[in-house]
Amino acid sequence: MYATNKYIDPKDSVLIELGDQNAFNDLAEGIEKYRIKDIMGAYFKEYHTIDLKGSDIIKTDLSEYRPNLFKANIITNIGTSEHVEDERGQWNCWRNLHSWLKIGGIMIHELPEVGSWTGHARYYVTKEYFKSLEKCGYEVLELDTHKYNVGNSIWCVVMKIRDKPFMDFDTFFLNMKIEKETQPAGIIETNNPKKLYNVSI
Repeated sequence: MYATNKYIDPKDSVLIELGDQNAFNDLAEGIEKYRIKDIMGAYFKEYHTIDLKGSDIIKTDLSEYRPNLFKANIITNIGTSEHVEDERGQWNCWRNLHSWLKIGGIMIHELPEVGSWTGHARYYVTKEYFKSLEKCGYEVLELDTHKYNVGNSIWCVVMKIRDKPFMDFDTFFLNMKIEKETQPAGIIETNNPKKLYNVSI
């Protein structure tokens, strides 16, 4: 919420959340789980969750390029895009995000850093990848490393400041690393193409 308030007015914004995200409250004896949408949804003009499974979501296969599906002021990608298969699907996912974000809008990412979270997924970002988004019409507003006990994640907030084409497939994979030893789709089932799971969308 801090990142949205800092750069954009949430009450006038359409937010797209990638993956049905949860927050956890450790209560010593047990862990309570809360949907982020249930907590934060009221702060925004519109709040839409896209995923392949769940209720109160828009079922969307991120691996299919559908540039006109949404128009948003804010897109959050907290541990979701790395699970989209296969290589062309991974590229299509980012092309979608680029197409869906309005000029002046922001994207908030927190994704596993290359060399961390081994076996979590096959696709890992680098800081160089986020810097390369500047050539696609973005300004990098925040870029940092968050350290967790299971590995590092890269936190990045970018603002779309001009309308430019997204990078081509080969350029995309210059700074997006593939862990080929990990099986496709990693260990998390949601946010993957329907062809990998028996999901009707």
